[in-house]
Amino acid sequence: MTTKCIMTPMQHGLRLAGTAEFAGLHAKPDYQRATVLQQHADQLLRQRTTAVKPAEADLSATHAVWAGNRPSLPDSLPVLGPCPRHSGIYYNFGHQHLGLTQAAFSAELLTSCLLKQAPAFDLTPFRINRF
Repeated sequence: MTTKCIMTPMQHGLRLAGTAEFAGLHAKPDYQRATVLQQHADQLLRQRTTAVKPAEADLSATHAVWAGNRPSLPDSLPVLGPCPRHSGIYYNFGHQHLGLTQAAFSAELLTSCLLKQAPAFDLTPFRINRF
C-alpha cells in the first residue's frame, strides 16, 4: 500500500495536508481524513526516527486539528489573464490547493502578457468570464 501526504515544517511542528472535504459553508467538519493523515504521518515518522535517532523519537506531542473554508472554482482551474472590462488589470487566482506550486509558472505567464508577448500557451480556458 502506498501512503501519501504532505508534511510542511512549521514553527511549532509539522503541518499535515493532503485532502479536501467538499461540504456546505455551515457543515461540521469530518475529521476522519485528518485521523488517517495522522496515522500515515505517525507511521512514516516512526520508521524514519527509529532508523536514524531512536532516542529522539517523541511522537506523543499534542496535535491540533483544524478545518476551515477554502474557496474553490467549479472547474478546478485557476483564473489567469486580463480583466475583460478594465485595461491593465490581470487576474491570477484560484489555484485551489496548489497556489505555491503554480505561482512561479502563473507569474511567468502573466509577465508575458504584461510585456505584450504571447504567453507559453493560450490562456483562453482560464479567463474570468468562462463561467
